[in-house]
Amino acid sequence: MKEDIQNSSNNLIPFAGTNVEDNTQFHPNSKEEKIYRALQNFLANIAKSTRRKYSEAIRDFFQYTSIGNPDKVKFEDVIAYRESLRERDLSASTIALRISALRSLYNHLHVENLVKGNVFAKLRLPRVPGESKTVCLTKEQARNLLSAPDRSTLIGTRDHVILSLLFYNVLRRGAIVNIKKGDIRQEGKFHVLWYRNKGDEQIKTKIKPVLAGGIHEYITSLSDSGYHLKDEDYLFFRLNGNHKDKRNRLTDQAVYCVVRKYSAIIGLEIHPHVLRHSGITCAIDNGAGVEKAQVLAGHKSVQMTLRYYRNKDKLEDHGTDYIEIE
Repeated sequence: MKEDIQNSSNNLIPFAGTNVEDNTQFHPNSKEEKIYRALQNFLANIAKSTRRKYSEAIRDFFQYTSIGNPDKVKFEDVIAYRESLRERDLSASTIALRISALRSLYNHLHVENLVKGNVFAKLRLPRVPGESKTVCLTKEQARNLLSAPDRSTLIGTRDHVILSLLFYNVLRRGAIVNIKKGDIRQEGKFHVLWYRNKGDEQIKTKIKPVLAGGIHEYITSLSDSGYHLKDEDYLFFRLNGNHKDKRNRLTDQAVYCVVRKYSAIIGLEIHPHVLRHSGITCAIDNGAGVEKAQVLAGHKSVQMTLRYYRNKDKLEDHGTDYIEIE
């Protein structure tokens, strides 16, 4: 990796990539060395197509603040940096990417117990031109929706898995209806799903343990009801009326109806894409970083993922709040 981030001023910790030729400036096991190594590991695990941009963002921030210890950065420093980016007339997508990079870095340092908290966590990303106008669920609404199906019934168990795949794995409905039993596998301690995206590219994604449990419950319920799926059988098929035949897989429209049915139960009127949008937003809000959300969503570019990230709470910290005459 060539994009080493160099020392700037005031004893600034030298942010670098994974190739280190000289680290004699650090005392062994010092906090400086631990932070340096953590930064190297952070950059090494970023997708190559994004790594240079993340490196530039980190270098730019610490050169701007001239703060050598990441744990000494305050929220007002973060606000000032964001305003400096705006003053440079950088695009909204560039600013959002830089802030996301720093948020991801601080999340990594926090996990490694090298900073007390993520000073970027509450900093909102700027609106990106072309940002999706799709409504986004709150966490409470998402929980209520996923809890709406009656899992004591076979249909309810199936529909719970469908809603969970839409939210936790941000799948499109076209991908869901084409899932076969054999597409769900176990690799070591992880459960994974192989599916095809909109461009017919085969993608592997991780299945959360809570969702893996729901899928197991659904398949067990199918077996108890006389439906013994083979690996080549579609996972989701019609279970109502005279269509109880595993060869009649669900259609895209059927998935749409599933979402409309349960959203109406909790007093909403949404479509499947809202769950995909909400899952991506939730991942970024919880510190996943845009690059991880991009992989999860199967987007070709970070900019596309940023379009999904909603600019929430627009009325908090509003400009008018700063206009005081008394």
